[in-house]
Amino acid sequence: MPPEIPYNIKTIPGGKNMNLISYRIRNFNKRLSKDNKILINFNKRYIMYHNEHPIQRIDEIINDCETIAEENDVLDLMLCNEPEESRKQIFIFNHDGSIQQKNICIECISECLKFLLGNMYDDNNKEAKIDKIYENMNCIDPINIMECEEIDNSLWPKFNFGQLIWNLLEEPKLVEITRSYIIAISIKALHSCPRITFCPAHPRFLMHKPGKHEELRCHCPGCDFILCKNCSQWHKIGDCKDTLEIPPGYRICPNCHKIIEKTEQCNRIHCDNCKKHFC
Repeated sequence: MPPEIPYNIKTIPGGKNMNLISYRIRNFNKRLSKDNKILINFNKRYIMYHNEHPIQRIDEIINDCETIAEENDVLDLMLCNEPEESRKQIFIFNHDGSIQQKNICIECISECLKFLLGNMYDDNNKEAKIDKIYENMNCIDPINIMECEEIDNSLWPKFNFGQLIWNLLEEPKLVEITRSYIIAISIKALHSCPRITFCPAHPRFLMHKPGKHEELRCHCPGCDFILCKNCSQWHKIGDCKDTLEIPPGYRICPNCHKIIEKTEQCNRIHCDNCKKHFC
Protein backbone atom coordinates (compact mmCIF):
# COMPACT_ATOMS: atom_id res chain seq x y z
CA MET A 1 0.00 0.00 0.00
CA PRO A 2 1.24 3.53 -0.71
CA PRO A 3 2.33 5.56 2.31
CA GLU A 4 -0.26 7.81 3.87
CA ILE A 5 0.44 11.49 3.36
CA PRO A 6 -0.25 13.41 6.58
CA TYR A 7 -1.66 16.47 4.82
CA ASN A 8 -5.13 17.61 3.77
CA ILE A 9 -6.32 20.21 1.27
CA LYS A 10 -9.09 22.72 1.85
CA THR A 11 -10.53 24.60 -1.11
CA ILE A 12 -11.12 28.31 -0.55
CA PRO A 13 -14.63 29.21 -1.76
CA GLY A 14 -15.40 32.20 -3.93
CA GLY A 15 -15.96 35.59 -2.40
CA LYS A 16 -13.16 35.18 0.13
CA ASN A 17 -10.41 37.76 0.48
CA MET A 18 -7.21 35.87 -0.33
CA ASN A 19 -4.94 38.59 1.03
CA LEU A 20 -6.68 38.55 4.41
CA ILE A 21 -6.56 34.75 4.56
CA SER A 22 -2.85 34.82 3.71
CA TYR A 23 -2.28 37.39 6.49
CA ARG A 24 -4.04 35.19 9.04
CA ILE A 25 -2.06 32.13 7.96
CA ARG A 26 1.26 33.98 8.27
CA ASN A 27 0.41 34.98 11.84
CA PHE A 28 -0.75 31.48 12.67
CA ASN A 29 2.44 29.92 11.22
CA LYS A 30 4.68 31.97 13.51
CA ARG A 31 4.04 29.57 16.39
CA LEU A 32 4.28 26.38 14.30
CA SER A 33 7.22 24.19 13.40
CA LYS A 34 8.42 24.03 9.80
CA ASP A 35 6.71 20.68 9.12
CA ASN A 36 3.39 21.84 10.54
CA LYS A 37 3.09 25.18 8.76
CA ILE A 38 -0.03 25.87 6.71
CA LEU A 39 0.53 26.53 3.00
CA ILE A 40 -1.69 28.60 0.72
CA ASN A 41 -1.85 28.48 -3.07
CA PHE A 42 -3.17 31.74 -4.54
CA ASN A 43 -3.58 30.45 -8.10
CA LYS A 44 -5.43 27.24 -7.24
CA ARG A 45 -7.17 28.80 -4.21
CA TYR A 46 -6.55 26.07 -1.69
CA ILE A 47 -4.91 25.57 1.73
CA MET A 48 -2.72 22.58 2.53
CA TYR A 49 -2.43 21.78 6.21
CA HIS A 50 -1.09 19.01 8.47
CA ASN A 51 -3.46 16.40 9.87
CA GLU A 52 -2.67 17.66 13.37
CA HIS A 53 -4.69 20.80 12.68
CA PRO A 54 -8.44 20.24 13.16
CA ILE A 55 -10.62 21.26 10.23
CA GLN A 56 -12.51 23.61 12.56
CA ARG A 57 -9.33 25.63 13.05
CA ILE A 58 -8.84 25.90 9.29
CA ASP A 59 -12.45 27.02 8.87
CA GLU A 60 -11.90 29.71 11.48
CA ILE A 61 -9.04 31.12 9.40
CA ILE A 62 -11.21 31.30 6.28
CA ASN A 63 -14.42 32.52 7.93
CA ASP A 64 -15.18 36.23 8.03
CA CYS A 65 -12.71 36.87 5.21
CA GLU A 66 -15.30 38.11 2.77
CA THR A 67 -14.11 40.29 -0.08
CA ILE A 68 -14.89 43.94 0.58
CA ALA A 69 -16.66 45.01 -2.58
CA GLU A 70 -19.45 47.07 -4.01
CA GLU A 71 -23.10 46.17 -4.25
CA ASN A 72 -23.85 43.60 -6.97
CA ASP A 73 -20.36 42.14 -6.58
CA VAL A 74 -21.33 38.91 -8.40
CA LEU A 75 -21.90 38.83 -12.15
CA ASP A 76 -25.31 37.16 -11.99
CA LEU A 77 -26.84 36.82 -15.47
CA MET A 78 -30.05 35.03 -14.43
CA LEU A 79 -30.61 36.92 -11.15
CA CYS A 80 -30.20 33.80 -9.00
CA ASN A 81 -31.56 34.05 -5.47
CA GLU A 82 -28.39 32.58 -3.97
CA PRO A 83 -25.69 32.65 -6.67
CA GLU A 84 -22.78 30.25 -6.24
CA GLU A 85 -19.71 32.45 -6.55
CA SER A 86 -16.62 31.52 -8.54
CA ARG A 87 -13.46 30.92 -6.56
CA LYS A 88 -11.57 33.55 -8.55
CA GLN A 89 -12.53 37.04 -9.59
CA ILE A 90 -12.06 38.69 -12.97
CA PHE A 91 -11.09 42.27 -13.73
CA ILE A 92 -13.76 44.52 -15.22
CA PHE A 93 -12.41 47.55 -17.13
CA ASN A 94 -14.77 50.52 -17.28
CA HIS A 95 -14.82 53.38 -19.80
CA ASP A 96 -13.89 55.93 -17.13
CA GLY A 97 -10.61 54.08 -16.44
CA SER A 98 -11.72 52.43 -13.21
CA ILE A 99 -11.18 48.71 -12.62
CA GLN A 100 -13.43 46.39 -10.64
CA GLN A 101 -12.99 42.81 -9.45
CA LYS A 102 -16.05 40.57 -9.54
CA ASN A 103 -16.95 36.95 -8.99
CA ILE A 104 -19.06 35.03 -11.50
CA CYS A 105 -22.16 33.01 -10.75
CA ILE A 106 -21.28 29.37 -11.51
CA GLU A 107 -24.83 28.41 -12.51
CA CYS A 108 -25.24 31.41 -14.80
CA ILE A 109 -22.01 30.90 -16.74
CA SER A 110 -22.75 27.18 -17.07
CA GLU A 111 -26.17 27.85 -18.60
CA CYS A 112 -24.62 30.51 -20.85
CA LEU A 113 -22.05 28.05 -22.23
CA LYS A 114 -24.70 25.36 -22.74
CA PHE A 115 -26.83 27.83 -24.69
CA LEU A 116 -23.90 28.89 -26.89
CA LEU A 117 -22.90 25.28 -27.68
CA GLY A 118 -26.44 23.95 -28.18
CA ASN A 119 -26.42 20.41 -29.59
CA MET A 120 -22.60 20.50 -29.79
CA TYR A 121 -22.40 19.60 -26.09
CA ASP A 122 -23.47 16.34 -24.43
CA ASP A 123 -24.67 17.37 -20.99
CA ASN A 124 -25.14 13.76 -19.84
CA ASN A 125 -21.59 12.62 -20.65
CA LYS A 126 -20.06 16.07 -20.06
CA GLU A 127 -18.19 16.22 -23.37
CA ALA A 128 -18.21 17.94 -26.74
CA LYS A 129 -20.04 16.33 -29.67
CA ILE A 130 -17.32 16.54 -32.29
CA ASP A 131 -19.57 15.36 -35.14
CA LYS A 132 -22.09 18.09 -34.38
CA ILE A 133 -19.33 20.72 -34.35
CA TYR A 134 -18.26 19.71 -37.87
CA GLU A 135 -21.87 19.62 -39.08
CA ASN A 136 -22.37 23.29 -38.19
CA MET A 137 -19.49 25.56 -39.18
CA ASN A 138 -21.26 28.78 -38.20
CA CYS A 139 -19.46 31.02 -35.73
CA ILE A 140 -20.23 30.67 -32.03
CA ASP A 141 -21.33 33.81 -30.25
CA PRO A 142 -18.92 35.21 -27.65
CA ILE A 143 -19.49 34.69 -23.93
CA ASN A 144 -21.63 37.48 -22.51
CA ILE A 145 -21.22 37.85 -18.75
CA MET A 146 -22.66 41.33 -18.26
CA GLU A 147 -24.71 44.07 -19.87
CA CYS A 148 -22.72 46.41 -22.10
CA GLU A 149 -23.39 49.76 -23.71
CA GLU A 150 -21.82 51.40 -26.74
CA ILE A 151 -19.58 54.33 -25.90
CA ASP A 152 -17.36 55.99 -28.53
CA ASN A 153 -18.11 53.21 -31.04
CA SER A 154 -16.99 50.50 -28.60
CA LEU A 155 -18.76 48.28 -26.09
CA TRP A 156 -18.10 48.92 -22.38
CA PRO A 157 -17.25 47.61 -19.84
CA LYS A 158 -14.60 45.15 -21.04
CA PHE A 159 -12.96 42.06 -19.56
CA ASN A 160 -9.97 39.85 -20.38
CA PHE A 161 -11.21 36.77 -22.25
CA GLY A 162 -8.07 34.77 -21.43
CA GLN A 163 -8.42 35.44 -17.71
CA LEU A 164 -12.08 34.40 -17.85
CA ILE A 165 -11.27 31.08 -19.57
CA TRP A 166 -8.48 30.23 -17.12
CA ASN A 167 -10.76 30.99 -14.18
CA LEU A 168 -13.52 28.80 -15.60
CA LEU A 169 -11.10 25.91 -16.16
CA GLU A 170 -10.25 25.97 -12.46
CA GLU A 171 -13.90 25.62 -11.41
CA PRO A 172 -14.66 21.88 -10.90
CA LYS A 173 -18.26 22.32 -12.10
CA LEU A 174 -17.22 24.17 -15.27
CA VAL A 175 -14.13 22.27 -16.44
CA GLU A 176 -15.79 19.98 -18.99
CA ILE A 177 -18.15 22.49 -20.58
CA THR A 178 -15.37 25.10 -20.78
CA ARG A 179 -13.11 22.58 -22.51
CA SER A 180 -15.93 21.78 -24.93
CA TYR A 181 -16.36 25.49 -25.68
CA ILE A 182 -12.61 25.85 -26.36
CA ILE A 183 -12.66 22.79 -28.66
CA ALA A 184 -15.64 24.16 -30.60
CA ILE A 185 -14.28 27.68 -31.16
CA SER A 186 -10.81 26.31 -32.01
CA ILE A 187 -12.18 23.97 -34.69
CA LYS A 188 -14.29 26.75 -36.18
CA ALA A 189 -11.37 29.22 -36.09
CA LEU A 190 -9.08 26.82 -37.94
CA HIS A 191 -11.70 26.05 -40.58
CA SER A 192 -12.31 29.74 -41.22
CA CYS A 193 -8.60 30.56 -41.60
CA PRO A 194 -7.91 31.80 -45.19
CA ARG A 195 -4.66 29.80 -45.34
CA ILE A 196 -6.34 26.49 -44.51
CA THR A 197 -8.68 24.38 -46.59
CA PHE A 198 -10.40 21.03 -46.15
CA CYS A 199 -12.27 18.47 -48.20
CA PRO A 200 -16.05 18.77 -47.65
CA ALA A 201 -16.25 14.98 -47.37
CA HIS A 202 -13.48 14.87 -44.71
CA PRO A 203 -13.57 18.18 -42.78
CA ARG A 204 -11.41 16.81 -39.95
CA PHE A 205 -8.32 16.70 -42.18
CA LEU A 206 -6.92 20.20 -42.62
CA MET A 207 -4.55 21.14 -45.46
CA HIS A 208 -2.55 24.18 -46.41
CA LYS A 209 -4.44 26.13 -49.04
CA PRO A 210 -2.48 26.21 -52.33
CA GLY A 211 -1.89 29.23 -54.49
CA LYS A 212 -4.13 30.38 -57.27
CA HIS A 213 -4.51 27.97 -60.21
CA GLU A 214 -3.00 25.12 -58.17
CA GLU A 215 -4.86 21.87 -57.78
CA LEU A 216 -5.11 20.02 -54.46
CA ARG A 217 -6.40 16.51 -53.96
CA CYS A 218 -7.92 15.22 -50.76
CA HIS A 219 -5.37 13.26 -48.74
CA CYS A 220 -7.84 10.56 -47.73
CA PRO A 221 -7.33 7.32 -49.70
CA GLY A 222 -10.10 6.67 -52.20
CA CYS A 223 -11.54 10.19 -52.05
CA ASP A 224 -12.10 11.75 -55.47
CA PHE A 225 -12.60 15.34 -54.29
CA ILE A 226 -10.17 18.03 -55.47
CA LEU A 227 -9.71 21.73 -54.88
CA CYS A 228 -10.07 22.78 -58.50
CA LYS A 229 -7.42 24.98 -60.10
CA ASN A 230 -10.05 26.47 -62.43
CA CYS A 231 -12.92 27.41 -60.11
CA SER A 232 -11.02 27.31 -56.77
CA GLN A 233 -13.84 25.18 -55.31
CA TRP A 234 -13.97 21.65 -53.93
CA HIS A 235 -15.77 19.14 -56.14
CA LYS A 236 -15.34 15.67 -57.54
CA ILE A 237 -12.86 15.10 -60.35
CA GLY A 238 -14.42 16.01 -63.70
CA ASP A 239 -17.35 17.97 -62.21
CA CYS A 240 -15.92 21.46 -62.81
CA LYS A 241 -18.22 23.68 -64.84
CA ASP A 242 -15.68 26.48 -65.28
CA THR A 243 -13.05 26.56 -67.99
CA LEU A 244 -9.78 28.30 -67.26
CA GLU A 245 -9.02 30.88 -69.92
CA ILE A 246 -5.34 31.20 -70.72
CA PRO A 247 -4.44 34.68 -71.99
CA PRO A 248 -2.43 34.85 -75.19
CA GLY A 249 1.29 34.50 -74.55
CA TYR A 250 0.85 32.44 -71.37
CA ARG A 251 1.23 28.73 -70.58
CA ILE A 252 0.32 26.48 -67.63
CA CYS A 253 3.18 24.73 -65.88
CA PRO A 254 2.45 20.99 -65.98
CA ASN A 255 4.19 20.51 -62.63
CA CYS A 256 2.70 23.17 -60.32
CA HIS A 257 -0.16 24.36 -62.59
CA LYS A 258 0.84 28.01 -62.33
CA ILE A 259 0.14 30.30 -65.27
CA ILE A 260 3.53 31.33 -66.73
CA GLU A 261 4.14 34.13 -69.17
CA LYS A 262 6.10 33.06 -72.28
CA THR A 263 8.61 35.86 -72.81
CA GLU A 264 11.11 34.18 -75.15
CA GLN A 265 10.74 32.89 -78.69
CA CYS A 266 12.09 29.49 -77.65
CA ASN A 267 9.39 26.98 -76.75
CA ARG A 268 11.38 25.91 -73.68
CA ILE A 269 9.84 27.71 -70.68
CA HIS A 270 11.24 28.05 -67.15
CA CYS A 271 8.71 28.13 -64.30
CA ASP A 272 9.66 30.74 -61.70
CA ASN A 273 7.43 29.07 -59.13
CA CYS A 274 8.62 25.44 -59.05
CA LYS A 275 11.87 25.96 -61.09
CA LYS A 276 10.89 23.27 -63.62
CA HIS A 277 11.48 23.48 -67.38
CA PHE A 278 8.86 22.46 -69.94
CA CYS A 279 8.09 22.93 -73.62
